[in-house]
Amino acid sequence: MTEAAAEEQAYARFASPWTGKTTSSPSLAWSAAGFPLLLAGALRRPASNNVLLHTGRCGSTVLNRLLNQHPSIHFDGEVLGARYNYHFQQLPATIPLQRYAVGRSIQRRWWRARGCHYGVEVKTSDLAVHGCRTLDDVRTLVESCGSRILVLRRRNLLRRFLSAIRPEMTGSSWHQRVSKKTETTRFHMDLDQPHPSRYPTKDIEGILQQEEDAITSLGALARDAALDLWFEDHVRDDPTVGYTAICDAMGVDPVPVNSTIRRTNPGPISSIIENADELHERLGRSRWAWMLDAD
Repeated sequence: MTEAAAEEQAYARFASPWTGKTTSSPSLAWSAAGFPLLLAGALRRPASNNVLLHTGRCGSTVLNRLLNQHPSIHFDGEVLGARYNYHFQQLPATIPLQRYAVGRSIQRRWWRARGCHYGVEVKTSDLAVHGCRTLDDVRTLVESCGSRILVLRRRNLLRRFLSAIRPEMTGSSWHQRVSKKTETTRFHMDLDQPHPSRYPTKDIEGILQQEEDAITSLGALARDAALDLWFEDHVRDDPTVGYTAICDAMGVDPVPVNSTIRRTNPGPISSIIENADELHERLGRSRWAWMLDAD
C-alpha cells in the first residue's frame, strides 16, 4: 500500500464516527446579514489569510494568545467549531453535519483584522463535522479557510488524549493560568472504555488508533503546508518558539510577548490517572509503549 493510500484510509477511519444528518442551509436573513460584513472584509482585506490546522490539546491556545499580542496579527480562534452546538461529551453520530460556504463565512470576519494578518484555527474534528469524507474534501475546506496553511501536531498521542478527557473526568480547568497553582486532581480511567460519553465502543487501544489516524491525516496535509509545527519542539518548553516561527512564515518581525497560560498536565502519567500501573501493563508491549514515560 502506498503512503497516500494509507493516509486516505487513516482519515476515512477517523471520520467514520461522524454520521449525523446534514443540517439545513443558513436562512435567507442570516445570509443577507452577511453582505455588509463581506463588503467590510473586502475593503479591509487582511495582509494574509492563515489557517492553523491541529488536533486540539497541542498548544494552539497559547499560540493564539501570543499571536494576538502582535499589533500586525489578528487570530480569530476556532471559528468553525463555534458554528455548531456540540459538546465534547456528545456522541459523534448525534452531531449534525454542517453544510454552508465555509470560505465566505471566514471572509465575513476579515474586517476584524483591519488590514493585518488574519488567522483561524481548524480542528480535525471540525473537518468531520463539516462533512469531509476524503482528504481531497479536507484540502478544499482548509484552503477555503486560509491561503497559508500552518499545521500543529503532537507526537505523544496518549498524553494528548489524557489532557483532553481530564477536564471532563475531574471538572478541572481546560487552561491553566500562569499565576495559578497547577491542579493535581487525578481520575481512574477505565481502559476498556476510557471515553464512554464520546466513544463508548472503543477501548484504550481503539482510542489511540483514532488519535493515530488523526495525526496521520495531518501529516498528509503538512507536506504542502507553509509550516509544520510540533508541540514537543515548538510549544511545550517555550511557546515563543512556535510564535516566532509563525511570525516568520507571515513575514512579520516578532515582538516581545508574554504567556498567560501554561500546561495543564505536566509531570508523569501517575499524576494524571490513578491506575497508571494498569495502563503501563496494558500498553507496555504495544507500539504506543514509548508514550507512557515520555513527556
